[in-house]
Amino acid sequence: MTYTQMTKTRSLWFVSFGISILLIGLLLWVVDLTSLNAALGEVKLPLLLAALVPLTAEALITSKRIQYCADGAVPFSRAIYSNAWYVLWLGVLPARLGEVAGIGVFKKVLGMSNGSAIASIVVQRIYDLTILSGLLVLFMSQIWLDGQLSIWIAVGIFILLVLLIMTLPFWLSTSARCLYGLNHRHRIARGVLRIILQAKSWYRSRQHQRVVMRLVLATLAKWLVNLVAVLLIFSACHIQVDLATLLVICILIHFLGAIPIQSVGGFGVVEVGLTGLLVAAQVPVTDAVAASLMLRMMSLGYAAIFFISSFILLRSR
Repeated sequence: MTYTQMTKTRSLWFVSFGISILLIGLLLWVVDLTSLNAALGEVKLPLLLAALVPLTAEALITSKRIQYCADGAVPFSRAIYSNAWYVLWLGVLPARLGEVAGIGVFKKVLGMSNGSAIASIVVQRIYDLTILSGLLVLFMSQIWLDGQLSIWIAVGIFILLVLLIMTLPFWLSTSARCLYGLNHRHRIARGVLRIILQAKSWYRSRQHQRVVMRLVLATLAKWLVNLVAVLLIFSACHIQVDLATLLVICILIHFLGAIPIQSVGGFGVVEVGLTGLLVAAQVPVTDAVAASLMLRMMSLGYAAIFFISSFILLRSR
């Protein structure tokens, strides 16, 4: 690494940490710390422990999805081990660099090529975005429309998602042509174009119809158990909001991390955004801040437990 690269890396860490600390400081500034401490002290521990079950299910389902996306036959234990590293990097590295680190993890642990590792992560993110968007529309329809119409909307969304994913190579080709036509000579545009083409090539060679359906079901199951975990954490923090609205908030949490603000693992951005969503749903500010901090602590705590357990038990395998 050159001196210039080292300087840029240090600056990135400094800015990211600064933004995260500033946002958390702003969050703590708007509440009474004594009341916040009391709210955290009233958290229901049994519900937090119960949330560990769906969190574990999510980790295993995500690992299975990684196994589906790997090149060739990969033991499930290696998929779990790679997922543990991947989740760790996503939580501690700034500016979404965890995705970059994930490429290295897939290459080293799963033996994937550079192009396959990039394409695998891109395709998984597309699956996540598609399923989450479908669930968001479904739950929002529950708020604004009658129940029977919502059921038909759910059926329509599921069919649409399956068709969208099954025709993903076409949409990747269309995106590549549009990007090439707009400005393919720009450095960033060339990089995005290269990733899209790699994803298309990898998808066509690896993602057969049976595998695609498995990935659809795995992604759907992953986010459903994640919603259960978040609901249990909110319930432990005495958040009282109608279920449909709370489910919408639970999904919007995952979009908050994609906001292009330099922070460490979304730390600060997610907490401020989640607090704002809960306050908009008529939750007292203190309870909203307590729930936001508790969700972060549970996420980081479980990621650490998952990593340490996987490192001890699966490293040699």
